[in-house]
Amino acid sequence: MSCFGKNDRLTPVLTIVLYFGANAWDGPRTLKEMLDLENCPPEVSQQIIDYPLHLIEVRNYPHMEKFQTDLRYTFGFLHRAENKQELMEYVSENESVFSHLDGNAYQLLRVMSNSGKILREKENYENDGGDYDMCQALLDMMEDSKAQGISIGEARGISIGESRGIQLAKEVIGLQMAGKSAEEIAAICQIPAEKVEEILR
Repeated sequence: MSCFGKNDRLTPVLTIVLYFGANAWDGPRTLKEMLDLENCPPEVSQQIIDYPLHLIEVRNYPHMEKFQTDLRYTFGFLHRAENKQELMEYVSENESVFSHLDGNAYQLLRVMSNSGKILREKENYENDGGDYDMCQALLDMMEDSKAQGISIGEARGISIGESRGIQLAKEVIGLQMAGKSAEEIAAICQIPAEKVEEILR
């Protein structure tokens, strides 16, 4: 303290920890909870001043109205990130904000909502004013997800169709080897006779 004069004062600093995890915070909430005091004599541990951890659990914070910046809407977005319907409704209700998001806010949402691989890079949605349109980004994300779902569905359908086709061919050939006519096979397999002939060619 040799350099600290009688009239010198320190600038106060309050550190706030923002926790973005989906699960509830289960870590320490005070300085003493972070310390290993098991072998510390009581007379010593009593002299250690405890300090609280000023923690905000972003996804569960109940007082959004206290924020006056983009943080209010960023937190509101993350509150609803696991429910697409609620999220789209929230963004729609606050379209004036989400269609002109600050670049840092857009990037924060992209990363913290685990949508980094889904939401496209912010440069795709830059407005003339230099901010970013999250509304359009979400609409594009939904369209991409829908297209991906259709593609997966088509691939599965083809795979299932091929599997059923192989099974049917085995059944038709087996019946032919058992001496059944094409008409009898068609009746048993409930397919047109033309289909039987096509398989047996």
